[in-house]
Amino acid sequence: SGVLNMGLFLKAGAQFLTAISGLQDPLYLKLIMTGLLLLVLFYTVLGGMVSVVITDLVQFVVLGIGMLVVTWFVVSHIGFDGFQDVVTVHDGYVDPTSGVNPTKPNVPAAGIGGGTMLQMAVVLFSALMLWPAGASRTLAVKSSEVAQQLYLYSTIPFLARRALPVLWGIGAFAFFKMNPELLSAFQSEVAASANGEGTGISSLSATPLFLAKIIPTGILGLVTAGMVAAFMSTHDSYLLCWSGVVTQDIVAPLFGPLSQRQRIFSTRISIIVIGAMLLVWGLWYETKANLWEYMATTGTVYLAGVLPVVVGGLYWKRSATAGAYVALLGGVTGVLAMGPAVNWMNLKLASGQVSFHIENWHMVLTTFTISSLGFVVVSLLFPQQTVPSSHQPKETT
Repeated sequence: SGVLNMGLFLKAGAQFLTAISGLQDPLYLKLIMTGLLLLVLFYTVLGGMVSVVITDLVQFVVLGIGMLVVTWFVVSHIGFDGFQDVVTVHDGYVDPTSGVNPTKPNVPAAGIGGGTMLQMAVVLFSALMLWPAGASRTLAVKSSEVAQQLYLYSTIPFLARRALPVLWGIGAFAFFKMNPELLSAFQSEVAASANGEGTGISSLSATPLFLAKIIPTGILGLVTAGMVAAFMSTHDSYLLCWSGVVTQDIVAPLFGPLSQRQRIFSTRISIIVIGAMLLVWGLWYETKANLWEYMATTGTVYLAGVLPVVVGGLYWKRSATAGAYVALLGGVTGVLAMGPAVNWMNLKLASGQVSFHIENWHMVLTTFTISSLGFVVVSLLFPQQTVPSSHQPKETT
């Protein structure tokens, strides 16, 4: 689940660089992204967690400066009146609690809606606590106090890296609305790309194109470096995290106790294998999946099962191993939230004259519910066998 979750990161990075740099040949972008991935593999394999922490520190400094610079240019170029015009002039306000998209009123569930907002809250809340790429840092510190401080101080950049790009997106909307000729040319290019005739850009390219228009060339290089730093930081954390999971949870149980040297070797091989998979799946293999839908769904497969296991294991005395296995297996139902599966189910409902329309968030929340209920019910039906006191390990002083 975790490896698949990062499967489209390379493609997203390539789309960003295509739009902000103006490179038209997709082969060049693939070669650039391949080179960046190889660089990440190189220092992650050689340095492990030490290299990840050090490079992440430098990369986040560059990223933080770049994000502040971008925000200043966006606000100064659009202005507060321009942001106000998004609502008052350009009909940019969309009620997030409504499932109706004003630009597509005849398309069912084309808006956001309360269900989608609830789904995002559940997925992101669970990921904040349990996603191994972030949690692995807390496992590497010397005490629980340091881990708590790490989470506390990281909340500010954690919020900023989500909120500020939203502001950039609103600025991009206002910019194109204020420049009808650019908007028309952009829409034509997106339509041509959708038909396989254009340069391959999509509506996701609006924000990087907007930034390329308003930020001077030299400063744009700093901004691009910040985004590339974020790209590299994400990949090295994921690579080290999931390679550690492979070593600890797959290789070690299969081949018995491993020495420190064997663990390091297994982790390095896993990093290389995962990197090769990312290269093929995320960049050179064309997939039609929506980026957020793909990430939320693959994340749900992991999070829906792990959430009840961790919370129940810590705070519920009657939790049992059998319930944990059922919860983890229940997370697999999250694949039904993918677009093709949802479309297939809706076709079956329509052929049966059923008016109910299934959405992605229905299946995501259903997966969390199935895993949680399965954990509770099976734990009650098959309680954990207590270990006799004579067989419990004795404490040593």
